[in-house]
Amino acid sequence: MHGVKAMVRGMHYRGFERVEKVEFSELLRYQAERVFGDKLKAATWLRQPRPHFDGLAALEFVQDEATCLQAKEFLDRLEHGFSC
Repeated sequence: MHGVKAMVRGMHYRGFERVEKVEFSELLRYQAERVFGDKLKAATWLRQPRPHFDGLAALEFVQDEATCLQAKEFLDRLEHGFSC
């Protein structure tokens, strides 16, 4: 969790007033690729609607720092073997 959080906060500290949705999506894509170990599997997971994300795909759900961290925490649970 700390990696994405630090990256997001780092963007704020470098003078960005607002991190764009695209940047949050890229952070999430990076995390998903790390968790799934495969770009295709990660892309599939990112685009499928999930009940945990109010029926949205992860990439649709992530709009700001809070939702990015929520999605990141979900991926962390998957990575450590917790079913969600």
